[in-house]
Amino acid sequence: MWQHGPRRLWDETEAAHRWWLDNDRPGPDRFGLTLTGDAQHLWLDAPADVLPRFGESPESPESIRVHNQSSPTMW
Repeated sequence: MWQHGPRRLWDETEAAHRWWLDNDRPGPDRFGLTLTGDAQHLWLDAPADVLPRFGESPESPESIRVHNQSSPTMW
């Protein structure tokens, strides 16, 4: 696989697929979206479980999981 351009789209696709498998293949009914005046957050199962933005998180794709806003870890 050859990739070219500012983003490694195939790597992002594989990371998103791994995330989907690791989170029990969630269907559309498990996702939600919270909109505020200055932000938007996509979440899984509960508003506190904000999803990572693939390609923007400093975590490696292998370690991406649902991020709970109440946890002390920030990225």
